[in-house]
Amino acid sequence: MIVQTYYLLILSTFISLTGIAQSKSICITIDDLPLISTDNTNQNQQYVIDRLIAHGKQFQAPIIGFVNESKLYKEPSKTNFRISMLEKWVSNGFELGNHGYSHLNYDKVDTTTYFNDILLGEKISKKLSKKHNLPFRFYRHPFLHAGDTPEKEVALENFLERNNYREAPVTVDNSDWIFARAYDKAIDSKDEEMRIKIAEAYVPYMISKTIFYEKNAQALFNRDIPQILLIHANRINADLLDNLMEQLLQEGYSFAPLDQALKDPAYQSNDHIAKPWGISWLQRWAKNKKMSSDFYEGEPACPKFIQEYTGLTE
Repeated sequence: MIVQTYYLLILSTFISLTGIAQSKSICITIDDLPLISTDNTNQNQQYVIDRLIAHGKQFQAPIIGFVNESKLYKEPSKTNFRISMLEKWVSNGFELGNHGYSHLNYDKVDTTTYFNDILLGEKISKKLSKKHNLPFRFYRHPFLHAGDTPEKEVALENFLERNNYREAPVTVDNSDWIFARAYDKAIDSKDEEMRIKIAEAYVPYMISKTIFYEKNAQALFNRDIPQILLIHANRINADLLDNLMEQLLQEGYSFAPLDQALKDPAYQSNDHIAKPWGISWLQRWAKNKKMSSDFYEGEPACPKFIQEYTGLTE
């Protein structure tokens, strides 16, 4: 028995050192629900929500969606339908979070205006979550801006704590929003050749981003950490999220809920930067650990043809 225990200990040590037993996980978070698209028809709205739900169910992934509730009211004739899409989301077991009522940039408004916008942004989502026995507990910063001064950073943290919110950080940041604009443009203009070209570039780009931030995490913590991926409620993800998730599985990832990811000690790292930066939390932590410039090098860029096609830059 002693010999067996000894060999098990040796095997455990070997596995730990070689990384064989290490499991990688990633949380899928989707911003700007119910929809961000050039096509705001009810048909497209339903298509996007139905497909995102289907992808989450297919992979048994606890996706969380962050809502801008102002979108519910921009076209009064569509308000009830858009609310019904959020209800469909929670009725299928997926959490909602607060992304601010009108997606304000915290760097450009005072704290009172910003905090009021947060409270406005919970009225429908919180009620629907309660109705379907789901928690409503996370806040995602628009533009990933958490405060451009130390005073604003602390004020926001205190406000969120008083109102029973937890911050929803992002580690795998990307330019899916530029891809989405290009994809919408190709669909709107019925340019199927360009739509296919954009689609073929999307998943490889997103995987390259994930691998880049995976290496960042290993450089910071000497291990893998649960990653948090940011994407948006748009047509390109409605069409391709299943392909992306399949590739993430091939890269060794499993899909984790946000609350579980945040239990990792890495998320207790100092993320205060007090700059007008919307950057990955891995980069925030790196700034505070005073990592060398090498740490930030090699981040994959959105393909040039995508940026040229849209006129948007990173």
